[in-house]
Amino acid sequence: DDGDDDDADPPMPTGPGLLRVRVLEGSNIPAGDRTTSDVYVTMAVNGREKQRTPVVHNTVDPKWSVRDEAACFSWEIADASAATLEIKVKDYDVMPHLDGNELLATLHLPVEEAQVVASTGDPFTTATPRPFDLEPAKTPRDTDSPVLLSLAVAFCPRKQLNSQ
Repeated sequence: DDGDDDDADPPMPTGPGLLRVRVLEGSNIPAGDRTTSDVYVTMAVNGREKQRTPVVHNTVDPKWSVRDEAACFSWEIADASAATLEIKVKDYDVMPHLDGNELLATLHLPVEEAQVVASTGDPFTTATPRPFDLEPAKTPRDTDSPVLLSLAVAFCPRKQLNSQ
């Protein structure tokens, strides 16, 4: 052993804190219309405080600008070990009263899987983006590839927030 802690597991979020999520891009999202979707993402923690991204039109590989604050979300979390981020990818329809905004894919992400970050700096930029496998609600066009959503998911523990 060389004393190097590089292989140590990163700390898991526990207790109260601030959860921050940046939506970056999706790939192989199922088509809600004939060949593409007008994609947007909704998120909620334990079913509360639902938030949503802007719509990215006519694609199955949506991208949100890293400068788009409308694709960045925050929640105060009472206990990270008991919180789940509920993510839904949907197809926006101009006339939702006809057939509704269609569910394309889902993900239930325990907040414990967030990357713990210090409150110094912008948690939206300090969390490392990574792709998450979604559960498709419809069959994607490329059935050999996963349905992915790239997110930067950061958790800043309350004790670090209070120490500033």
